[in-house]
Amino acid sequence: PPMVVNQDKDSYEITDESILIVDDQPELLYFIKEILKDHFQNIYTANNGVEALEIIENTPPDIIVSDIMMPKMNGYELCYNVKNNIERSHIPIILLTAKADSASQALGYKSGADVFIPKPFDAQTLISVLHNSLRNRKNTKVSYKNNPTDIAPINLTFSDPDEQFMVKFNQYINDNITNEDLNVESITKYMCMSRAAFYKKLKAITDSGAMEYVAKRRLVIAASRLESSSESISSIASSIGYSDNQHFSKVFKQHYQKSPSQYRKEFQNRS
Repeated sequence: PPMVVNQDKDSYEITDESILIVDDQPELLYFIKEILKDHFQNIYTANNGVEALEIIENTPPDIIVSDIMMPKMNGYELCYNVKNNIERSHIPIILLTAKADSASQALGYKSGADVFIPKPFDAQTLISVLHNSLRNRKNTKVSYKNNPTDIAPINLTFSDPDEQFMVKFNQYINDNITNEDLNVESITKYMCMSRAAFYKKLKAITDSGAMEYVAKRRLVIAASRLESSSESISSIASSIGYSDNQHFSKVFKQHYQKSPSQYRKEFQNRS
């Protein structure tokens, strides 16, 4: 569904992020660059989708604003190329369109566009949309960081490939949760990705490293079992890949600020 533009009057400080603007009209390119120069650390520009893909390959931006009608490769094709490549599908894309009809928008969303802005548009609308898109992306990372089990990837990812990536990764962790030797090599082999590509993708979606995410997922599962069962703590520890009960209790306490037995006791007292 289209994003609702929030026209609040926040001061938009987006100093540490980069943006790619794609348009074949030099005047519009210059106009957008001027609007955004105080909001982004790096602003890249391209005249068409082919040029844009080269920039994305070499210096991936945090967000893309693209016109639709361009030579060599139009905005829809650019969108499709970005959103169907697992290494860059998390990058939000805003399409600028002179056609505000529903057929054009349907084609845009099918290509994977995140937001549509009809032309002509004012500076405040563009800044607001960019701000909201980047804020949504940050909120997604926080959600994954805080609770890597109970969230539905369909609600929190930026594209179908992102969603499939997280579902596949979470399933692999679940299937191998008892394996104490679960490591990055086995994960990347299963995901059919290089270590570097996997790390970049996971970091972009969850802001976590692979083993950090695995460890957190194990602890959230342990906490859930402490709440819902009367299983012994050592049994819960071994069921999530901890053969050393003491080590499990130490790691659990570091994360939850209380031991597993305290955690269970306090939950039962609340219930």
